Amino acid sequence: KHWPDADATAQLLIGDQGIRFRRDHPEFRFWDLGEEWKRIVDFPFVYALWLIRPEFGAAKTIADRLRALRDENLAKIDNLIADEKEFDPVFCRRYYTEHLRFTFGDEEKEGLQQFQRLCAKHGLLAHRKLNLELV
Repeated sequence: KHWPDADATAQLLIGDQGIRFRRDHPEFRFWDLGEEWKRIVDFPFVYALWLIRPEFGAAKTIADRLRALRDENLAKIDNLIADEKEFDPVFCRRYYTEHLRFTFGDEEKEGLQQFQRLCAKHGLLAHRKLNLELV
């Protein structure tokens, strides 16, 4: 397993790696990006999206299949939690049901657009409008 460099001033850890490191190293100070983002801009932080190139003709079909897969997995969330071997089931339930969002609605879209604007303002991204079309 690769663990972050202990001599670094700061590191970004996400997903299982971040959860594992936080559990195993309580001596470190942690900032949760989602919590900090919500506190500053009052919108959810978008960690990931399913994106389909606009010129791809089957975007609606693919999006529908991805949503169906999401819904199937959410319907069996209890089984997924029960099968988890590394993390405590109580933690997993809270994490999956209270801290993760599996939709991309108006609040999430605005949060992502806020992030893009701030990155552009501080020179981290080119200034351009996000053209997201929900299918």
